[in-house]
Amino acid sequence: MRRLALVIVGAMLAALGSAQIGFGPNGQPPIRWQTVAQGTDSHITRTQTRVIRTENDWSTHYKEIIGAKKADYVRAPRIANFMTEQVIVIHAGQKRSGGYTSYVESVIRRNAWDWDVNWVLTAPHQQASVTQGLTSPYVVIKMPKQVGVPHFNSRVFRSRQIVLNHGHGCGCCNAPPLLMYKNGKLVRIDSDGKETVISGGGGNRR
Repeated sequence: MRRLALVIVGAMLAALGSAQIGFGPNGQPPIRWQTVAQGTDSHITRTQTRVIRTENDWSTHYKEIIGAKKADYVRAPRIANFMTEQVIVIHAGQKRSGGYTSYVESVIRRNAWDWDVNWVLTAPHQQASVTQGLTSPYVVIKMPKQVGVPHFNSRVFRSRQIVLNHGHGCGCCNAPPLLMYKNGKLVRIDSDGKETVISGGGGNRR
């Protein structure tokens, strides 16, 4: 399942990895944002949204994602410049099978104080053959620091394709990797901080 998940997430990040711009109504300034990480096996199993504005807060939340203890030393991947940027993490909650993913669709400012984060949970076709194991999809985006109040809006999209999956294992016993773009390459960052180029570099580990 881990290999299949990487293929699916890699394809989604290839489409979403470039910077996005959310234009608001009534001449509100656009919000630039970018997807920097996605996964399906977070250790946070409840639906949750977080706005993270400091490196310390990101380090703490990353430990929750991988299931590490607060006292453990874990080097969180550097996914944003927290001097000027903030990170939004959306956890879609625990699902009873594979085939679920999540992504941010748009970020739009309503007015000078309110802005919307619209995200989507994709669910597998009812007749799809999926791995039988618990999954917890999540997505991470970054953007310039914003003032005001974010409003999170979700919708569910059920796939119309029947995907046959012949993989085995749920992958839930290992800490989830983060997938992010670095220098135009899709990179997997394991919980030990080691990086593996998934696409655009031939799978080099460093």
